[in-house]
Amino acid sequence: MEIGLGEKWMSEIGYRIKCIEKKPIKTNQNQSQFSKSVGISQDNLSEIEMGNINPSEETLM
Repeated sequence: MEIGLGEKWMSEIGYRIKCIEKKPIKTNQNQSQFSKSVGISQDNLSEIEMGNINPSEETLM
């Protein structure tokens, strides 16, 4: 089964968010702390990281 472009994009966005979450800008943040810092729920962040939903433009900014 071939993965479509949209699915690849969603997977890449989720991966990049996970990487940002672990970057030592100040300190490593857990998912709960990171989701609060970007203004979304932990559940939404988890779904974005897994590629199940797309982040909004506002979240990406």
